[in-house]
Amino acid sequence: MKKTAQIALVGALGVGQAHALPLDKILPELLQSHPLVTAAQRDLEAAQRSARVAFGDYLPSVDLTVAAGRERTHAVANNPPVTYWMRDSNITIKQLIWDFGKTSADIRAADAGVNKAEAGLKNAQQGVTLQAVSAYWNLLRGLKLSELALESLTSVQKQLELEEEKVKKGAGVATDVLQARTALNASYATYARAHGVLVNAVNGFRAAFRAAGDKSIKIETNPQGVRSPADVKVQTVDVVAPKLPDASLPKSIEAAIQGALANNLTLAASRFSLAATKEKMRSDDAKLYGPSINYSYKYEDKFDAAAVAGYKVINLSKVELTYPLFAGFKHKATSEISKANFLAASERFTDEQVVIENQVRDSWQNVLTQQANAGYLQSQADSAKDFLELARKERQLGKRTLLDILGGEVAYINASSAAESAAIDATLAKYALLAAMGKLDLVTVLGGAARPVSPPKGTQK
Repeated sequence: MKKTAQIALVGALGVGQAHALPLDKILPELLQSHPLVTAAQRDLEAAQRSARVAFGDYLPSVDLTVAAGRERTHAVANNPPVTYWMRDSNITIKQLIWDFGKTSADIRAADAGVNKAEAGLKNAQQGVTLQAVSAYWNLLRGLKLSELALESLTSVQKQLELEEEKVKKGAGVATDVLQARTALNASYATYARAHGVLVNAVNGFRAAFRAAGDKSIKIETNPQGVRSPADVKVQTVDVVAPKLPDASLPKSIEAAIQGALANNLTLAASRFSLAATKEKMRSDDAKLYGPSINYSYKYEDKFDAAAVAGYKVINLSKVELTYPLFAGFKHKATSEISKANFLAASERFTDEQVVIENQVRDSWQNVLTQQANAGYLQSQADSAKDFLELARKERQLGKRTLLDILGGEVAYINASSAAESAAIDATLAKYALLAAMGKLDLVTVLGGAARPVSPPKGTQK
């Protein structure tokens, strides 16, 4: 695969200007605006604010109450009712002293929620990155397969013209012309299939990069109108193949598994969720079995209130201990629910570790298989090319038949297309392995061309 290439984008809309699609430019922009990423950023912001709410239980609270109105008190015995226009205002300060770990557990649970949201954001960025990189490489695949199919179509067309010319001069045979026309129709079919792959690749590119309205990529949706290579109009696209992520790959399957168990983002989110569930269990136990101790100070001034004429000031400072004796078994049931949730989360986390390890093993083997397959297919394509070049020379010397040439042409285009596609499959397998390890990011994909992704304005850091 060429590192930089202007590849013909087959179409029927005229020849357009070269349109640059550098991944180091469009991928960072995508990560700034993709809905899944921005949604995860909002989830993180919500989790951060929830942590602030939990920490607020450690801080003092201040309440101000002001009341005014008409108060009428019915006196006892023969005294007449008393009516006052009263005023009652007070300010109360409360401070938690200790609740036997409940608030501390709530804060740790909220912090675990923040960590889980951060892992979710990274996971969303990684998912979008994997989808975008796959779409980019598939666009490269579609462009290359279309280029090879058009090359074969042009070659067979020329061969047909040569055979027809030989027949006109009396030096050829009609069956050779028929064989060439048969091969040409087969080349059209190959071109149509390659063109379909290209159309699907463009559709996938537009969807992955949120560019459905992008009119700069224009391709023919129905190649049936093409009757010769001359009918094909093209628009070129500057496609720069990303740097292969070989430097980021682990050296062994053991290193891959260890890296995944430590850094896999789905597993990380599950780990933080388990931690939050554990802290919720501790919080509910403290609420069930432990008292709470609070300090409060209240300043109150009254005027003609509570059937007492005149001005009255009250200062009350106290420490209160509250112990839950009975609440209809509600606290006990809540504690049992949180324990069951913790045990369930623990079992799921254990299972996810097994799933992730198996996923990494499969991804590792897929990389090895695809690399070996790509290597063998490239050797096959090189041999097919050498045979075709030699067969054409021998054809001129009368040592090869036209059928040999046409068969070699088909073998070459098929082998070349398979080799190009296999090379891209091997590359995508490497990205999938890095994603399973939680290491697929801009630095891995773009290398030195990577730029950091900043959160939208308003997102808390």
